[in-house]
Amino acid sequence: MVEETNKTNGKEETNGKEETNGKEETNGKEEKEESPPLFLTGENEETIKNKKIIGSEEIGIYLENAKNKTIKYNTANSNSEEGISLDYSSNNFLTNNTTNSNSRDGISLDYSSNNFLTNNTANSNSQDGISLDYSSNNFLTNNIANSNKEYGI
Repeated sequence: MVEETNKTNGKEETNGKEETNGKEETNGKEEKEESPPLFLTGENEETIKNKKIIGSEEIGIYLENAKNKTIKYNTANSNSEEGISLDYSSNNFLTNNTTNSNSRDGISLDYSSNNFLTNNTANSNSQDGISLDYSSNNFLTNNIANSNKEYGI
């Protein structure tokens, strides 16, 4: 259970929300934990690190026509589409991400090349753990993909 407490003018204030098993409760009512998806495009070097995208109604982290992005130490679980998806993207680094229990693939690369996927975990997804469609020259090292409904990798 987590409850945020702040002090204002010497008095303790709480946010009125408690977290139990990853879900927030407000006044005894449970709220589904949802996080907004992240979308990246373009050639600028950018890093997405230590984000949690859980229960999004879309793709957790989406790269489209993206180059030179680093996606590391993120969790993208239980999303309505893919955990992490790259479309028409190249020269990106996905490292130490967790993409479990998504409604589609854990990690999906479509029409993408020269990307590096290292030490990612993609388990219990409704389709593939890690999917590469119409993609070439991608480098996969030490990735784990277990108990997915279709293919692991």
